Amino acid sequence: MGAGQRVAEAGQGSMYHHFAGKAGVLVDVDRGREHLAGEHDDVVVEPILSEQAAHRLAADLELQYDVYGPRSPDHVRRVDPPVPVEKAWQPAGFLDAWIFEQGTWLGRVKGKDDKVSWIPQAELRRTEQF
Repeated sequence: MGAGQRVAEAGQGSMYHHFAGKAGVLVDVDRGREHLAGEHDDVVVEPILSEQAAHRLAADLELQYDVYGPRSPDHVRRVDPPVPVEKAWQPAGFLDAWIFEQGTWLGRVKGKDDKVSWIPQAELRRTEQF
């Protein structure tokens, strides 16, 4: 359980239901710290994580947890080494993991800008290069 979760006395599932994904929790916590510093001149606030680092961490947490708690090990597949994939005949990025959620497999694809997208299996196709 994270520090913010302990302070709020909130369960893991309820934390994620109030934010737009796990990165939203991390970014909003950082914004809350900035707001606190604005109210109190004697508080020095330094960013916890950059937005990009928050998204990377959120993508890793997404492999480990769903809204109900830890993911079942048989619902996660790592792709090592990552493979280049395309979506609708356009380069999408590199596929490095799968999760099984709500009856379908979703691929974790990292694009050129290092942003992570979750794309349904039926929409992905392996390509030779990216």
